[in-house]
Amino acid sequence: MSSTITEKVKNRVVSVTVNRKPVDLPDKHVTGRVIKESAIAQGVAIGLDFQLSEKKGAKFHPVADTDTITVQNGDEFRAVTGEDNS
Repeated sequence: MSSTITEKVKNRVVSVTVNRKPVDLPDKHVTGRVIKESAIAQGVAIGLDFQLSEKKGAKFHPVADTDTITVQNGDEFRAVTGEDNS
């Protein structure tokens, strides 16, 4: 039974990029905070206080820590300090 559960968990992993670095997320439904925590745990040089944005088309749209979003493999995110308005 546990191997089936493990396989299901592995199948849920979604690979995205944060600041051009690969990050694996635990599920396709995640909060902005989970994205930042996952990125930090995987070596991306950001802080929990950074503003997270999701790339949609040619623009980036803010994602709050409490926002739950659906992610797909290949989605792109940017995390910047509050002072960076780029």
